[in-house]
Amino acid sequence: MIQTISSKNIITKMGKENKPVFFLESGESVKLETLDCFGNRFYTETKDFDKIRGYNPATGPIFVNDAKAGDTLKVTIEKIELAEKAVIEFRYKSGILGERVEEFDYKIIKMDTECAYLDDLKLPLKPMIGVIGVAPSGEAISTVVPDSHGGNMDCNEIKENSVLYLPIYQDGALLSLGDLHGLMGDGEVGNCGLEAYGTVQIKIQVLKNFKITNPLVVADDKLFALGSDESLDEAIKMVSNDLVDLLVKYERFKAIDAIRLISMIGDLGICQVVNPKKTVKMSLSLSILKNHVFK
Repeated sequence: MIQTISSKNIITKMGKENKPVFFLESGESVKLETLDCFGNRFYTETKDFDKIRGYNPATGPIFVNDAKAGDTLKVTIEKIELAEKAVIEFRYKSGILGERVEEFDYKIIKMDTECAYLDDLKLPLKPMIGVIGVAPSGEAISTVVPDSHGGNMDCNEIKENSVLYLPIYQDGALLSLGDLHGLMGDGEVGNCGLEAYGTVQIKIQVLKNFKITNPLVVADDKLFALGSDESLDEAIKMVSNDLVDLLVKYERFKAIDAIRLISMIGDLGICQVVNPKKTVKMSLSLSILKNHVFK
């Protein structure tokens, strides 16, 4: 029977100081209950809106037995189940479009298993995980911030049936996740998606002979390199170089040939531009890769 980790076990920083709330073996699955990025405080009778922003709780951390610093963590997103309501909010000068928001505004949106209902609009859901990551190499990092350890990447590709690869910096990995979305446009330009709470089932595996420096995602028969930086330009350089390095190391490409390939068929996209570090993605078709571990 797959066990469930309660959303009472939350953190707001990812770091080696966090005590594990659950232990599992490589190859096992587990369910995690999550709160939304506001700690579900929009659904309480007393709403302290001044304290809601910047909360972003993540459930965990999970200690993975046999996970050692230098290994890679493979996380398969087996199922995402959302609650029947979610919230979207805006604040003046918050986000790319913040100058057009005159005052604090929020709206609770009803959902079923397939759609969200915004007034007369019926919007098909695209559930995803906004925050997922391991303990970083150095000091603890807020769950609001994305980096090489994962964190608040807000990437639409981290969804059901996708596989996320994370570099492990601390023994046990110390994986946590939260900040679900029912819907979020690439970029998250309003500073907020359809912020949801619910349950996520994941399968965790430790890879010993596959080393990465930044997160990777496999979804829809594509490999996505993810990179986060205060500068979009630097984040783009990061994901471009990561794909070149992967092709050289694991696919035996010459560097110049890897560059040619990425320039012809690599697709660049933006995950989010509203967090302290911006996150971008670049993808290649899995059909190009022959020797990879992503099958």
